[in-house]
Amino acid sequence: MARGAEDSSGDTNATIMMEHWAACGTSRAVPNPHSLSPAAQTRFVEEPEDQTVVAGQRIVLSCVVLNYSGIVQWTKDGLALGMGQGLKAWPRYRIVGTADSGQYNLEISDAELSDDAVYECQATEAALRSRRAKLTVLSKKQTPLNPP
Repeated sequence: MARGAEDSSGDTNATIMMEHWAACGTSRAVPNPHSLSPAAQTRFVEEPEDQTVVAGQRIVLSCVVLNYSGIVQWTKDGLALGMGQGLKAWPRYRIVGTADSGQYNLEISDAELSDDAVYECQATEAALRSRRAKLTVLSKKQTPLNPP
């Protein structure tokens, strides 16, 4: 095959790499870009969504990360809540799910008006951040426009 010509998949660079390896006496397959590093495969399968809750109710914000075994943390208005399932500084908050399943859902029990904030799930070692989700907490006297 001529230098710079496309292989059957249409990939000129892959062909040049194979020719180089053949000239050097090595035999290698073209690397799959999805297998280069664990971070390349890591992605969010479920991300938190905007929600409205009445004070006193329980709420769960979703976060499921595929192919990740590092630290996951949640932020509230940009402030890191901590790591691990039990968030000691936040007794009504906990991370539910298992690392094996990639679930790092944030559960807030007995929601308070102070929980009204923007939340984000972060897979820190992969430098991934979920979409931001606004949690709106209504007082018991308010009626939600769109009940959850």
